[in-house]
Amino acid sequence: MTSIKIWFSPLWGSSMLLSEGQYVLSAPDASLAGTTIYDPKLFEVGEDGYKLTRLKGNPAIIFNYHLTGGVQNNGLDWRIVSIVSQKELFKQLNRTKQYAYVLQTLLIGAGFAVSWYVSRRIINPVNRLVRTIHKYTSCCFPA
Repeated sequence: MTSIKIWFSPLWGSSMLLSEGQYVLSAPDASLAGTTIYDPKLFEVGEDGYKLTRLKGNPAIIFNYHLTGGVQNNGLDWRIVSIVSQKELFKQLNRTKQYAYVLQTLLIGAGFAVSWYVSRRIINPVNRLVRTIHKYTSCCFPA
């Protein structure tokens, strides 16, 4: 019997490949390959494919993905089970959000700079043309 707590790292997470009957085909710890996990309720997830749980006292998210296509066509009911530290996952998501905000700000600033530059390139010749027209109309056609 294999305990899920053996291979779960609270710092980030782990994944493993299971066949039907909770038989471990592949895991981060090679010594777990070939063992059976006798806690099937641990991997039961909702329709959305994940569930929130606590492992080693830490909040975690368990993802359960059934392999389809050729694997399923060959009569194999294999799945990938990933356990991720909820704290670390959200830390990474928040960092990604922060990078996205900085990038958006830079792109908006660059958009304003480019539009100002292009408008100057259009307006300056038009202003020169208007000044030239006024110069000739004022000298040749007095008001």
